[in-house]
Amino acid sequence: RASKHPFTLLVEDLEGYQKILNGKYRSQYKPQSLLGSLKTFEVRYNFSTVFINPSATGNYIYHHFHYMARELLKGGLV
Repeated sequence: RASKHPFTLLVEDLEGYQKILNGKYRSQYKPQSLLGSLKTFEVRYNFSTVFINPSATGNYIYHHFHYMARELLKGGLV
């Protein structure tokens, strides 16, 4: 169902992507496998992952929906 409705996965960790690359997480997945799975799921299910500082999350959400609504009202997104 998710592939029909694009969405954004917010990860409140500014260094999250770097942590994946360096294997600094609690899992037995190899970094290359975890990154491959994440990117495969992003394409397959039409979502994006944003690693963000927790203090900027509210700002990101506000502006994301502000500009999405603006485009919808102009007829730019369907």
